[in-house]
Amino acid sequence: MRLCKRLLAAVLMLVLSVSVFVIPASAAGWKYDRAYQQYKGKTYTVFGDSIPTGYDPTRKPVLYGLGDGVNPNAYPERVASVTGTKIAQYAYDGCRTKDVLMMLGGNVRKDRYYEAFLEKGIFAAAKRVPPKASVVKKSLKKSSLVTFNVGNNDILTGPLIMAGLDIEKVSDVSTKTAELVQQAVKKGLLTKDFEQLFTTLNTLGITAVYLSAMFAEMDKAFAEMTLAFPQVIATVKANSDAEIAVVGMFNPFRNVDTVVAGLNLSQMGDIGVNMVNTYFQSNAAVLGYTYVNVTNTECFYDVGGSDVHPTPKGHSYMAKQILKAIPHK
Repeated sequence: MRLCKRLLAAVLMLVLSVSVFVIPASAAGWKYDRAYQQYKGKTYTVFGDSIPTGYDPTRKPVLYGLGDGVNPNAYPERVASVTGTKIAQYAYDGCRTKDVLMMLGGNVRKDRYYEAFLEKGIFAAAKRVPPKASVVKKSLKKSSLVTFNVGNNDILTGPLIMAGLDIEKVSDVSTKTAELVQQAVKKGLLTKDFEQLFTTLNTLGITAVYLSAMFAEMDKAFAEMTLAFPQVIATVKANSDAEIAVVGMFNPFRNVDTVVAGLNLSQMGDIGVNMVNTYFQSNAAVLGYTYVNVTNTECFYDVGGSDVHPTPKGHSYMAKQILKAIPHK
């Protein structure tokens, strides 16, 4: 069965996105533990999307990352406090694996997602640009710990947005209809309520057309992710002796029985998450990193909201999972 068929749930997984400068750790209640002395006094480099920046829908809107630091409730702050390290935050909203590779100086071309959603969207709105590869590599040389937390935007957000851009090309849909779908996706409807997107699609009578475009983009995106990921790990290793921890994905719909377009979100969401986690876990020994299982992360969707980012409790859990997984005495 084609990847897109097995990942039907991914259309319902939401935008989980994600920031650069060294900042001191100050997570309240999280103190340095000598069991992690091998990391102390060095840099903790963070790659990822909006999850490690600590996006929190209950706080005053702040685009953490790329020089703005990190939410003090986010797991990097907690991990840094316990390991005695200083954070170098290179995670930012919307980041994908290939975007990390680009930031590291890899031979990656900017695509429509990067140009339309990141460069002209998130980056422009926040008046920021990713750091140069030389800056990132300098940080890596000083690092004792590196965490990598992407994948959500690779096979979920990216394909959703790209499908919105593709829809006019793959059907007889009018330009006006295509623009409405593109606007629905770009405005971030999925971060608030995925059902709104399907309502829009159904109202316009183009659900099948959209899914077809999305499936094609997902196949392409997963192939690109699995091509870029080994290169990211290799580049980090070439510039650092740091311990590398790859943080997996969690299913924000695991406790949700809602059915949309005939799909049970909880069951179908697990398919996409398990696929990515299986890929990360199965490559850990070969590529030389520690895989961190965070499938039980509590997120705002689970606690009555419609946002899929971790709650403070969820970030505490993620921090504990990372600290348990990485080498320590």
